[in-house]
Amino acid sequence: MNHNKHRQRQTFKVNMIALSIKQIIGIIAVSVLIIGIGAGVYLVQRQQILKSRAAAPAGNFVNAFELTDAKGSPIPCNDSTDPPTCTTPTLDINVRVKDLNPLLP
Repeated sequence: MNHNKHRQRQTFKVNMIALSIKQIIGIIAVSVLIIGIGAGVYLVQRQQILKSRAAAPAGNFVNAFELTDAKGSPIPCNDSTDPPTCTTPTLDINVRVKDLNPLLP
């Protein structure tokens, strides 16, 4: 009889250890969720400023480049369209940067 009580106590201790490990895992999981929700709320409330280099005014963008065809003749560009368009009968073109200032933010 004494032997059975000893066995029951060992089983009970093993179950208590397993239960506390499950509790620790649960506490860690809940903590990660709470931290994640807090970080998410913080990031949603923060204003993010996005600037794109392509957001420069169209005229400045076109004026920054010199486009010529294979013979060296200038290619006309229309900077009133969005995006600016350049019309040429050939795909053989030369592009040279005339001015970097319009390309800088």
